[in-house]
Parts: sequence; C-alpha cells; structure tokens
Amino acid sequence: MRLLFVFVFLLGLVSCGVKPKYYYGEVQFSSPDGKIFYGSTKSLVKRQILEKEAKIIETVKQDGQIIPTILFRKNNTNEFIASSADEDFTGGIIFEEGEDWKWTKWKYNIFLPKEKLILIGKGELLNNIIKTEKFLIDEKGEKKVKLTEELKELKKKEFTKLWNKQKTKDGE
Repeated sequence: MRLLFVFVFLLGLVSCGVKPKYYYGEVQFSSPDGKIFYGSTKSLVKRQILEKEAKIIETVKQDGQIIPTILFRKNNTNEFIASSADEDFTGGIIFEEGEDWKWTKWKYNIFLPKEKLILIGKGELLNNIIKTEKFLIDEKGEKKVKLTEELKELKKKEFTKLWNKQKTKDGE
C-alpha cells in the first residue's frame, strides 16, 4: 500500500506562503483506458510551501499510513526534485502554468525502483480543487494502471477531524 502514497503526494503542488494548505479527497484506480474500475481510497494531504528554503513539504495519510515527502526546487526554475524519506520513489515535477509558488498546471515523471515502474501524468488546480490523471508504466513502456484524483481544499479544523478519525496502522 505504500505505493499509494506516491500517487497522493503527487497531487498538485500549488499554494503560496508558509501557511499550510489542507486537502481531502479520493484516488481512483482503473485500467489504463478507464473502463475497468480497480478500487479507490480516501486521502488527506497537508502541504507546506517554504519559498525561502525553495521546497515543498507534504504529509499524506492514506489507508492508515503516513508518509512525508519533500520537493526541492531546482536552481530557481519551475522544476522540482521529489523523493520520499524511505526512498520509495525519485523523480520530478515540472510546473507549466501560473506564477511562482502559485502554479495551476504541472506534469509528473516519477520512478518507483522497488516496483520497477514509472509514474507519468498531469495535474491542475482550479477553484481550490486539485485534479490529476496519472499512469503507471512498466519497463516495456506499457501503461498498467490509471490513477485519477480529486482533492478539495479544507479548513484546518475539518482536516484535523478527518485526520484524527483515520487510524494509523499502529492504532494512533
């Protein structure tokens, strides 16, 4: 299930300032053409934009697991290098539209070494809703799974209530 975190963390990396943003929504998994539904899960995401440090920190809670992710800005460009603390993935995100730290569209290119898969896709922020479409691709270049997400921004109080309601694997 740790693989699911990769998909959620890569939701969209948009916001400004150092005040955290909070999101909640659903990730759906299907065949690459979207015709066969494989399942879904609920996701909580806390995002902190640290402009002065040129990084974005995301904390995701999904299926009772928590994973922090850090994105480092590359040489003051619109490209960010992404990695997880447990080295489940590496890669990048390129923002395509919007002002610095207020991006509205982006693309993903992430490598998942343990699974030997690549995750590619796109995302956008519109009316405080993050929508993404991503694909898992195998070593042969074939699309294996389609992931779609829709996350709505929440107030901190609503987010905290949902966070506390979703138990972690160790019962916390």
